[in-house]
Amino acid sequence: MNLKGYRGLARRYRSPFGDIDLIVKCGKNYRFIEVKYRRKFSIDQLDQTLPSPKAQQRIARTANDFMKFIPSLTPYNVYFDCVIISRFGKVMWFDGRSVQ
Repeated sequence: MNLKGYRGLARRYRSPFGDIDLIVKCGKNYRFIEVKYRRKFSIDQLDQTLPSPKAQQRIARTANDFMKFIPSLTPYNVYFDCVIISRFGKVMWFDGRSVQ
């Protein structure tokens, strides 16, 4: 994913429901990003690395808390992504799907 044009809105955003590592915006797109560090990672371990359904619910509730501050006059798209960073600096970005 090319980050050109994305503007960082928050890092380590905290709410009563939990936290989100990174929130960025580009146009009408808001991305809530969970960042994970893994010493060892292979694509076979993806289901163990990506946020669990319970963690996904926590992230969604936290994102809803953040979006309360966004004016609702403009329609927007919300995405949940996961970024995995290996100990050798390899970055894998897993685009989430729209939740609207």
